[in-house]
Amino acid sequence: MAVRRDVIAKMGWFDPAYRFYLDETDLNFRMMSAGHCTAIVPLAQVHHGYKASDTLREDWVPTDLREIGASLSAYLRKFAPVERHDNAIDQFRTEQRRRALRYMVKGLLEPRNVTQLMKGFEEGVAIGMKRQLTTLEAIPLAREGLKPFPQRFQGQHVLVSGSWFRRRVLRQHAQEQVVNNMRTSLFIFSPTPRPHKVKFTKEGVWEQTGGLYGRSVRKGAHFLINTRKKRLAQELKRLAKLRNFPPKV
Repeated sequence: MAVRRDVIAKMGWFDPAYRFYLDETDLNFRMMSAGHCTAIVPLAQVHHGYKASDTLREDWVPTDLREIGASLSAYLRKFAPVERHDNAIDQFRTEQRRRALRYMVKGLLEPRNVTQLMKGFEEGVAIGMKRQLTTLEAIPLAREGLKPFPQRFQGQHVLVSGSWFRRRVLRQHAQEQVVNNMRTSLFIFSPTPRPHKVKFTKEGVWEQTGGLYGRSVRKGAHFLINTRKKRLAQELKRLAKLRNFPPKV
């Protein structure tokens, strides 16, 4: 999501009562209560960089639910009537247990891990019930307003694609297109089933890398039989509305 800085500054920014869960939900509720509007942009995407942490493994399997439980309690205390707390916590507890059991069935967790996760959730709920809720004070506005993007692209979207073994040449070519004020998407395919990654480089290139046979969306098949031309056509069709280029090669 994107929030106007002057709005979020006047509201005191994000509430430190949350660590990483429900913080943006809290902000949106406060924005709504203050009379602000939220616009839904169906085609908008967020590209998350991901790294394993103390609460989540590299394969997205949870290792600790304490902070989720604590944030839930804090949120309920701020916005929900007391008589609804127990029911909301019960529903969430059931959801988290089912989530943990699904991972156990897949062989990613052991029964003892499920027990530890749920114990941590209960501890977190208790922590959240005692966590201090403060009145957020406004933050000073920035000295200057938002500066305009330094570059304005012109013309059609330029497509650059090729093998991983030619990645240096491909990247150089893509950067040259950006210098010429052209929107540029770069696709680098390796002869592997590696999942795809997307980033917007500091040079201004949309760069997608991954295996020719790997998935580019989280719910996609883990292995795809493809030629390079076919795979490029698939990615262009998937991204056509997002990047504003034709769906056909």
